[in-house]
Amino acid sequence: MEETRNVLQLATFKSLAILDELGRGTSTFDGYSIAHSVLNYLTDNIKCRCLFSTHYHMLLDDFRDKKGIATYHMAYQANEKGDKVTFLYKFKRGECPLSFGINVARMAGIKQKILDRANIKSIAFNHNL
Repeated sequence: MEETRNVLQLATFKSLAILDELGRGTSTFDGYSIAHSVLNYLTDNIKCRCLFSTHYHMLLDDFRDKKGIATYHMAYQANEKGDKVTFLYKFKRGECPLSFGINVARMAGIKQKILDRANIKSIAFNHNL
């Protein structure tokens, strides 16, 4: 948060601000609220160029049609089932159509039994939105 404070205090319209996963380590709603407020301040007040990486997909809804904002995501290749993903480390214009948290957990070596349960919970959660 200290780095974010510095960006907000020192950035000018000529700056390039890079913020990665702002709000991480807080509650979901606090983190989302902080990320939303900071992004809004950067675009409306400072008006600098910004790379803003986030896992708060709700921000897409809030800023999708805002002038001066464009969405990009990391390009990937996935098999038909979507359970094998290769990240290509290239920016691609547009919103990422899928979340790959469970795939990343698989790549980190989390047990399949745990991943299966996480997938069930993810599907149930997404159907309730």
